[in-house]
Amino acid sequence: MEDDDFRSLSIIERRMLHAMISTELPDGEILIRQIDSSRVKAIDEVGSLKFSVSCDELYDDVSGPLITAQQEDVDTVPGCGPYINFLLFLRDGVVDELEVYKDDGGRILSTFDPSKFALTWGLPPKK
Repeated sequence: MEDDDFRSLSIIERRMLHAMISTELPDGEILIRQIDSSRVKAIDEVGSLKFSVSCDELYDDVSGPLITAQQEDVDTVPGCGPYINFLLFLRDGVVDELEVYKDDGGRILSTFDPSKFALTWGLPPKK
């Protein structure tokens, strides 16, 4: 059953997600295929997304936050914050959610810019 709230990824959302996967993550191409086959819906007003993935390939059986990105905002003090955070969650090996929030819970002032992301891995993939 198709949920009418799901839509195609925007250009900036696709760029953000591809940038997050570009961390030389083992088997990252599986995640790219999942993302490229996804439809999404907004789950809050700041840009968090819920995914509906049509790709059958699984990224192992990883569940939880896999990749985190941070970006400075207009009011960020380097090294102190507050930062804009992007967390990519998997559920049972499938891209499930992108959570977006600011450290201090305040309004996000900057436009999202994947070229400014500082990336880290969350859960290590099982092998």
